Order: sequence, then C-alpha cells, then structure tokens
Amino acid sequence: MRDDGALLSGERLRRALGYRSIDALRQAIVRGTIPVPVFTLPHRRGRFALARDVAAWLAAQGPAPHSLSITPSASAREEETM
Repeated sequence: MRDDGALLSGERLRRALGYRSIDALRQAIVRGTIPVPVFTLPHRRGRFALARDVAAWLAAQGPAPHSLSITPSASAREEETM
C-alpha cells in the first residue's frame, strides 16, 4: 500500500479490495456493501478510500492463500537435484 499514497480510487481501489471489475466495485458502493468507508472530495470525480482503511481491512482478512508456505512435492525436489 505504501506506493499508492494516502488515497485509493478507481482501478487501484478495485484491485486492492479484490473486485473482478470496476463495475463490481461501483455496484458495491451503490449497495453499501463495500467493506471500507468511501467518500467524495470537492472538485474531484469519483469515490475515494483511505489507504490505511483498506490496509486494516486486508490485515483483518488473514493471510492470503498464496502466501501460505507450501512444501514442494517429492517429484519437484527430485527435479531440482538433476
């Protein structure tokens, strides 16, 4: 989240929250089901969320499945030694 700055919107917000499309993000905002507070800013288009709110929500979700340690299978270890 560090490189995204203090605010997220649009594509970056969609990607951070894991929505499949920008339309899915918009629909969640309309329905009020987006998991973080979003807001508008004067003279700016779109909706915004604080990066710290998104980071806190992500941390509360627990580790991502791909971040879990996976032990290579025996066949993969054999290929590495060849």
